Amino acid sequence: MEGSFAPPWATDAAGRAVPTSFTVSGQALVQTIHSNSTTQFPVVADPFWIPALALMARLSGHVAGRLAQRGISQQLMQQVVQNGKRSRGNQPNTSVFSQGKGKNQIRVVVNDRDGTIITATKG
Repeated sequence: MEGSFAPPWATDAAGRAVPTSFTVSGQALVQTIHSNSTTQFPVVADPFWIPALALMARLSGHVAGRLAQRGISQQLMQQVVQNGKRSRGNQPNTSVFSQGKGKNQIRVVVNDRDGTIITATKG
């Protein structure tokens, strides 16, 4: 059976990225979290459904309207947050998830403290 896995990720209770890696042990895929003295627990590590459900619960009517105006579906926004590249936002306690390039790039800005979607842009 063939397959692939998205890159591992983990965030601590403060919303900061925590280094993590995958290894293969026999037929098991093992994710290791590399915490340190500044890691705030609990740590959320590579969940599949939880972020999608949490994001949908934290999507305000204003943001939903902006997504529609910009031609970004809620499913695409979820996919970018789950699989896109995460970087520090311009404002404190924010993260930017991005995927794609040029006019097809989607960027989703998230409040690290409560997971609220702040905005999403295209291009």
